Amino acid sequence: MIILKRVHDFVRTHNEPMVQRYIEVAGRITALVVGTFAMEMIFRGVETWFKAFG
Repeated sequence: MIILKRVHDFVRTHNEPMVQRYIEVAGRITALVVGTFAMEMIFRGVETWFKAFG
């Protein structure tokens, strides 16, 4: 994200709408990936908890 910020600052004056849209898409993809890993960790924790107590 830091690299994207630097690129955005550099190219802002030339193609600001396109760069803004790219950063928005990259942010959403990052959120999707992080959310997927978080859900996987939660499900594994619940599964382990059920095996230990069930």
